[in-house]
Formats: sequence, structure tokens, C-alpha cells
Amino acid sequence: MKNTMRILIGAGLIAAQAMAADAPTFPVTEQFVTDKLGAVTELSEAQRDKASALIRGQLPALKKALTRFAEAQTAVKELMADTDVSEQAIRSECAKLTDVLVDLAKQRAKMAQNLKSVLTPDQPEGARHLGKFVDDIVKALGKE
Repeated sequence: MKNTMRILIGAGLIAAQAMAADAPTFPVTEQFVTDKLGAVTELSEAQRDKASALIRGQLPALKKALTRFAEAQTAVKELMADTDVSEQAIRSECAKLTDVLVDLAKQRAKMAQNLKSVLTPDQPEGARHLGKFVDDIVKALGKE
């Protein structure tokens, strides 16, 4: 029984390490976020840390949405270049692009809301700049 438990615990540790190794990283975007947050003087160190953790936690989902958007956009462009395409095919691909765009917008809004939760009510200036900051993160992530 002890050996079985040791084997199960060992397997769990190996699986956890493998999952951590497989977790996507975005070093350019993460450095961008660190630099941008470091430049915001009205944030405390705790707020910077919390915002950074929130952003890093959402980067994989945001990158997935960006990738899906780029793929759907390419599919529509390729379809439009085809001279023998039906209206139904165009509508179908455009509907897919719209769905993916909605997913991307939801991810962006989620990130903005998460970051807004880090701010205190007496930091209205930070709240005003959230939209541009999130857009800048999306742009940086799109290049990675």
C-alpha cells in the first residue's frame, strides 16, 4: 500500500511538472506588462503584483482568442479571393469570424474588469486608461 501511494504521489508530481512546463509563456508581452505597470506611479507595489498576476493568468486564453481571430480572418480573406464562391459560403465564414471576434471582445472586457478590480475608488485616472492599456497588451500579444 505504501509503494502504491508513493507511486501515485510521484506520478502526480511528474504530471504537475509536465503541466507547468507545457504552460505557454509570453516573455515579450510579460516584459511589456512589467514595464508598463512599473511606469504607473499611482499604483502600489501590491496593486502592480496583483495586476501582473491577473494579466499573466489571462494571457493564454487571450492568445487563443487572438489566434482564432487571425485564422478566421485569413479564411474570410481567402474566400473573398476566390472567384467562384457562393453567398452561403461567404455568410458562413463571416459568421464564424463574428463569433470569434465576440470571444476576443469578451476576453478583452474580462481583462479590463479584472484590472479595474485592482484599482481603488480614489484612482479614477487609472480606470480611464484601462481600455488603452488592455488594447496595448492585445497588440503586444498579437506580435508574439
